[in-house]
Amino acid sequence: MTDTLTRRSIGAGEALAAAGGLLSGAFAAFAYYNDGLRILAHAFVLWIVLVVAVSAGRGPRRAYVRTVAALLPAVVAFYVGKKVMYGIEYPGMPYAIDTQTVVLWCVLAVLAGTLGLAFRFVGAPTRAGTLATAAAAGLLLADAAREWLHRGSAVLAVATLLALCVVLGLGVRSLRQVGFVALWVVPFALAATVLVAVPDLLESLV
Repeated sequence: MTDTLTRRSIGAGEALAAAGGLLSGAFAAFAYYNDGLRILAHAFVLWIVLVVAVSAGRGPRRAYVRTVAALLPAVVAFYVGKKVMYGIEYPGMPYAIDTQTVVLWCVLAVLAGTLGLAFRFVGAPTRAGTLATAAAAGLLLADAAREWLHRGSAVLAVATLLALCVVLGLGVRSLRQVGFVALWVVPFALAATVLVAVPDLLESLV
């Protein structure tokens, strides 16, 4: 009975992660054709929060699987959603999904499962929990800085602020931990500037 309940809870967790990925990808596709929200289709803020939410407090295997289960549907929903939105915005005009680009982002989604292995410590009242929370916050700041240089907007600032609140809300358990997160967030943000630039670089080479 216990094993059955465990398997059901694991399956439900993956299903919820996939649903979150589908919703975030669909929203990003909608945002792509909306002048005010378009920046959210280019930034990673939605998916960074998603990864933290599905992996925090999980074991290594479950954190990795749920991260991939969330990101793969997000990629597919985004590119299929873009095609659907294009048909709505420009009826009758041809539009082809770039298969190579979709495959590239699916591979990146699988590799990004390693973020789940790191962010699974978010919320733990330990040094690992503090560093994981600072790393997630630093990644959000690095992503915001990257996008701000190209197309900064109030929408990006608000989205990043809300995402930081979610990450800190999930990850911080004491005032002492707040201080250590603040101490480490800048070094992690600087390191993450390379990480957030890699996908765009790879996409330009496809």
